[in-house]
Order: sequence, then structure tokens, then C-alpha cells
Amino acid sequence: MGVSSIGRMSQAALKALGLIEAAARSAETGLGAMDAAEMVGLDKSTASRLLKTLTDAGWLMRDPVSRRYFPGRVLMGVAHATGVSPRLRAVLDATIAPLRDAIGETVVLHQRSGASRVSVAGYESREEIRTGFVLGEARPLTRGPSGKVILALCDEPAPEDLAPQLDFIRAHGYLSTDSDSLPGVSAVSVPVFDPAGVYGALTAAGPEARFDARRRAGHVAELFAVARQVTQILGGTTEHYARWATVDGQSVG
Repeated sequence: MGVSSIGRMSQAALKALGLIEAAARSAETGLGAMDAAEMVGLDKSTASRLLKTLTDAGWLMRDPVSRRYFPGRVLMGVAHATGVSPRLRAVLDATIAPLRDAIGETVVLHQRSGASRVSVAGYESREEIRTGFVLGEARPLTRGPSGKVILALCDEPAPEDLAPQLDFIRAHGYLSTDSDSLPGVSAVSVPVFDPAGVYGALTAAGPEARFDARRRAGHVAELFAVARQVTQILGGTTEHYARWATVDGQSVG
């Protein structure tokens, strides 16, 4: 490959990075193809091709109605992963990874993002058959115990049909479900707090056939213990947990 070819590839890479940066800066309103072209100094046709490539790769997503581009799954994953402070990362490595080993299932930390929750860190089970997760993946708060734990403790409007589950969370501090967010997946979640209130949720998840209700119940107190540690690092108050005195006779407050 000649020097000129390498130079052209380098320029294309820089333009692609410029489009990613432009989309990140326009995350609220979205980025139009013409605006993108002007921002990185490309003609509209070339910019559109690069935008399509980045969309196909998951770095961007295109709204089919407005035809504007927004940060995609991969970019969101990078943003949330790098947004975890070194101190919090050290705590996660020291607490959630051993918790994964103790439970034997995947453990994930989710952060609230508006009406969604995003996976910001996690440790997959070492079992051959296990529940995976996608870093940066966003799901509605109305789906799965992770989202519902957050929904129960924040000011986001909730559908009336979720009232029984949300009332249970407020009374007991956790939620355990089968095939809620995904068919065949069982999970149990507890809340994590920061100075503003509920930060997100700590969740253990595994195949429904293996991670049954009895096993999930046996690990709730452990989840609470780690959630308290993460809450402390985030600057939240652990007094939130005082309302939930015990789980199966084990203190969590």
C-alpha cells in the first residue's frame, strides 16, 4: 500500500471521528447530513456514506422520521464506560466481580438515563450457558427488574399496570422476576443511590432454569451489601436502605 493510500485512509478515519464527535455534541437534537458535512468539511454525498458506515457499525443511529443521526449503541457504551471514575471502577472490580463469582450469575450495574436505564458496568457469569449484556445498551424503565427498581424510586411517570410491582419495590427494596425483560431470563435487582437520588440498579441475572426464585432470594442481601458500597462511592447516602430492615431475616439497612 502506497503512502498516498495510507494518507487517504488516515484522512477518512479523521473525518469519521469528526462525525462521531459532531453526533455526540448534537445528542439532544440530532445531526442532519448537511450539517454533518459542513462541520467536518465534506460534500454531502461523502458525508452520507460515512454516516451510513458508522450507523451500520453501531456508532450512530438514524431516526427514520427526522432522518437525523444520534449516538448509537457502541458510542453510548464507550461514553458510559469511560464515564465510570477510576475509584468507582476499583470498587466495582473489588465488589461486583466477587459477587458474580459468589452468585454464579451475571451481575450488571445500570444507570438511569431519563426514561431508560443503561448498562455501565458488568461481569458475566463464568458458566457456559449464561446471560450476557451489552455495555451501553439502553432499555425502558418499564422493562425488567432493573428499570422497575429505578422507576419505583424516581419521579418518572409509570403505567398503572406496574403499580403492584412498584409498590412491592418501595416496601421491600428489590424486585425478582422471571422472563420480564427477556424470555427465559430471571433476574433480581436492588437500587443504587447518588446525591441526587436513585442512580440506578444493581442486577444479578441468569437462565430461568438455573436462577430460580429460591436462588435469587438467597442472594438479595448480598446485592444490597454491594449496592451500599457503590452508593457510598457515588456520594449517595446509605440511609435510603434503612427503610428496608431485613430480607429473609438478614439485615440490609
